Amino acid sequence: MVEKLPEGSFTFYDGMHGYTIPLLLRIQSGEKHIKQIINGHKVAKFHKKTDMMVREVISTRVEKGISIQNLICSSDSDLEIERSNPKTLKQARIMPEGYDAEVMFAIFGDTVTYTSLDSEHPWGVVIKDPSVVAMANQVYDMIWNLSRDI
Repeated sequence: MVEKLPEGSFTFYDGMHGYTIPLLLRIQSGEKHIKQIINGHKVAKFHKKTDMMVREVISTRVEKGISIQNLICSSDSDLEIERSNPKTLKQARIMPEGYDAEVMFAIFGDTVTYTSLDSEHPWGVVIKDPSVVAMANQVYDMIWNLSRDI
């Protein structure tokens, strides 16, 4: 269980906690929808290190009925796991050429997270601020509308 963060907070996590805590917060938040931008090939490296935990997060997300919208890099279009899947409540689109994801970016409820995808030096940032969330949603929705279904 991750401690609840107050509104207006900015919290930095270093090391593997920077990868795992933002994932766990998505499930603990009680929100029913997650928006995220990922680089599937880079995320796959973390899954090798955190496979059991990631599987548990995904299964818990599905059990709780939490849907997810993934925007993925065009270079990830070959990854079957990143495709839309109604069984896992996942909807995915491929971002236009030139859009890349060097960090994993997620929005859920009143929270925005950024997670480093450098498997050698992971870190994560959790921001709970209404103005940051509003801006992040606008940017995400704009990219979503420019992206194509897989």
